[in-house]
Amino acid sequence: MATFTLEVSINIDIDEFLDELDHDEKVELFEMLCEDLGQRTEEPKDEKYVTDYLSGRTPFEIKRILVNVLGVPNYYADDALRNALEPIITAR
Repeated sequence: MATFTLEVSINIDIDEFLDELDHDEKVELFEMLCEDLGQRTEEPKDEKYVTDYLSGRTPFEIKRILVNVLGVPNYYADDALRNALEPIITAR
């Protein structure tokens, strides 16, 4: 009897994966992650959770999150990010 061992290595860059998703897919993924964590996006505690999470991030990490959430083409499209943030900044 012969025994075989097979090693498989899969290298996935999460940033590249997220870049391939459209806005609706990112929203769906976020909602699924919230459910997996036992949280609902409409619960008030989510605001505190997000605030706590973001407060520990560098400015570039926050920029990466915003780029992914807002569907901006890449991390260096500053004008596109600025345009996507404008409705949020001016919301009343």
